[in-house]
Amino acid sequence: MIRAVAAVPGVGRALWSTSSTLLIEQVADDGRDRVPEICAILGRYDALRASRLQLQPPPGSGARVRFLQCRSY
Repeated sequence: MIRAVAAVPGVGRALWSTSSTLLIEQVADDGRDRVPEICAILGRYDALRASRLQLQPPPGSGARVRFLQCRSY
C-alpha cells in the first residue's frame, strides 16, 4: 500500500509517522489534488480508511502542511 501511494505522480514518498498518520511528501507543486487518488488506494483496506493523512508540501513551495482523513467513523 505504501508503494502504491508513493507511486502517485507528484508524491516523493509515503511513510507512517505514527500508527495512525500517513505522512505523504509531495515533490510537485502543480496544483493537482492528489487526495482522491490516495484515498482510493487507502479505501481498499478496511483498517486504513480512517487513517489520518499528513500532506507535506514540496520544499520551498510556501504551502502549508495539510491534515485530513479520507473517511471518518
